[in-house]
Amino acid sequence: MLFTLRNLTGESYIDLRGFITDGFKDNGIDAVYYSSNKNELYICQSKWIKKGTGGVDKGEILKFLKGIVDILHLNFSEFNEKLIKHSSNIENAILTANIKIKIIIAYSGDTLSKENRKLITDKVEEFNDTEEIIFFQEYNIKNAYLNLKDSIDGEPINADIDLADWGHTNEPYKSFYGTINCGQIAELLETSNRRIYSKNIRSFIGLTGINNEIVNTLIKEPENFFYLNNGIVLLCKEIRKSPYNSGKRELGKFHLTDLTVVNGAQTVGAINYSFKKQPEKVNTAKVFVKIISLENAPKNFDKSITIASNTQNKIEKRDFVSLDIQQKRLINEFFLSGLKYHTKRDDKVLIKNYENYYFEEATISLACSKEDVDFSTYAKREIGKLWEDQSYNQLFNDKLNIQVLINLINIFRAIDTQIRQMQSSKRLICSHGLYLIAHLIFTNIGRKKTLNPNFDSQKYLKNDFKKDFKTYSIRLIQVYTVEFPNNKFPLSIFKNFRYCRSLKESILSRVGKPQIGQTLNLFDELG
Repeated sequence: MLFTLRNLTGESYIDLRGFITDGFKDNGIDAVYYSSNKNELYICQSKWIKKGTGGVDKGEILKFLKGIVDILHLNFSEFNEKLIKHSSNIENAILTANIKIKIIIAYSGDTLSKENRKLITDKVEEFNDTEEIIFFQEYNIKNAYLNLKDSIDGEPINADIDLADWGHTNEPYKSFYGTINCGQIAELLETSNRRIYSKNIRSFIGLTGINNEIVNTLIKEPENFFYLNNGIVLLCKEIRKSPYNSGKRELGKFHLTDLTVVNGAQTVGAINYSFKKQPEKVNTAKVFVKIISLENAPKNFDKSITIASNTQNKIEKRDFVSLDIQQKRLINEFFLSGLKYHTKRDDKVLIKNYENYYFEEATISLACSKEDVDFSTYAKREIGKLWEDQSYNQLFNDKLNIQVLINLINIFRAIDTQIRQMQSSKRLICSHGLYLIAHLIFTNIGRKKTLNPNFDSQKYLKNDFKKDFKTYSIRLIQVYTVEFPNNKFPLSIFKNFRYCRSLKESILSRVGKPQIGQTLNLFDELG
């Protein structure tokens, strides 16, 4: 199981071993691991098949699927202590927006039966009724063999390169830096084998959104590529400078022995792709490169460089938005009111009180307060969309008063807190429906009040909030239960625009009507 997780996640054995749950009362789950960096939850079962052929028994598959359902519905009563100790982490993961859940069957056979594969894919399709959230992956003996085979990286790559405007350091380890023509990078990749990526955490992953942007820059603005790209880091066992152009730094010729790319694999791959399309454009582009020699370096220094080069925090769209003039205005206005408004991500623990407010919760609260329910659905489905120009300007603009924003955030926090304190068996529905409940409550209050800086949100929270929360939470549970009687996974439902519109319409049509069924009992459960 550890070998499988290691190859699927890229994490070390030491970091993964605490997430093995195999044993008595494991409910079919042998490992559960959450990667916060990738926002991926791995739920795994492993089976040893002595013959090395065939698949997993149907009974084991059914047991695994039941365990998955229990995890997704936060029912931990059937699990052993190995898993229960991770229950809080699992719950936080499942309730995290944009989570990707991967269910893994690792076995030492070569194929699953058609019947068992259909059992799994049918269950995945049921969970993914509205959007792909859950993904199935099998890891069999063939995959294990390929992973072992890939560790044989091929012959060392030696190359001669031209480095312009170069500089160097000799202590404590030799390195050179400068700019290189992108055409040289493309030709290097074209003539080399996969060893060029052997020390990187991944090879070129294809034309993703970011890689497409790299390609577009190379083809449309090759003269600006140097300024718009972070560059490449290379490792080699040895660097030798040619005597050519000695004493000058405009251009140097270098011979690199056993060359690998440790950072910038996507840049290298995008350059190679672009070169095949329009070589004349790529030949006019330059990229910054840093070359580090392992001569006289300590053991495992190459691994340290690779880890350091590839674990820098990803810059997200929200990081750029935090520099916007509206955010700066809000920071100043909060400060003048004796409050703090945090826009930049950092390593500090979030302190959500009446003195500290945060950009992301401001985005969510404003989205939930909009008349169009699609805004709150976007907040659940893909909050980054709300930071794109058109949506962002509808949320954050000159008309936004900080007292209005404070009121919305305080009410949203109260809704979130109330749901977390629920003892109801239906809490999972409300947890995933948090943004829809907030939208309904803001709709009930009315925009005339929520947009009024003089609206007394504290008075509302003291006098009317609990009644409104009970009303809309109960109606949501009622409608959800009626419209989705087959116990659908709530995460996918509340990311679907059509379903959220339908739920809103049904809920608003029920408000004010008599209770139905046994929902009166929910009043006690909701506090």
